[in-house]
Amino acid sequence: MKSGGKILEHQNHDAGVQLRAIALDAVIAWRIMLLALLGRTMPGLPADLLFDPCECGVLALPGSKKLSPGGAMIVIARLGGCLNRHRDGPPGFECLGRGYTLFDAKGQIMQLHHAAAASPRRAQR
Repeated sequence: MKSGGKILEHQNHDAGVQLRAIALDAVIAWRIMLLALLGRTMPGLPADLLFDPCECGVLALPGSKKLSPGGAMIVIARLGGCLNRHRDGPPGFECLGRGYTLFDAKGQIMQLHHAAAASPRRAQR
């Protein structure tokens, strides 16, 4: 939370706002740590256990039929700058944190796109 989530950089002057920001950061840090743990120890699980359908759409790789948490961890880490070379170890939490920020933004864009496609079109004037 300190290095990846940058919780020390929050500049909120109200204690209540600061508490809510830290609570959100804790949930995001928990999700990143869970992804790293499951990606390393149980890479055969289906990714749809951890991600909603829009997030699975963001994680979809060309030619892959079923994405696992290990594959999802690599995709998110690559968004954060991980090179994923063979000799490198598994991605670290900072790289996953940076990648998760971009991944979350792409997931929100995908949800907005699906919501706009599902809503009826307004009549033009």
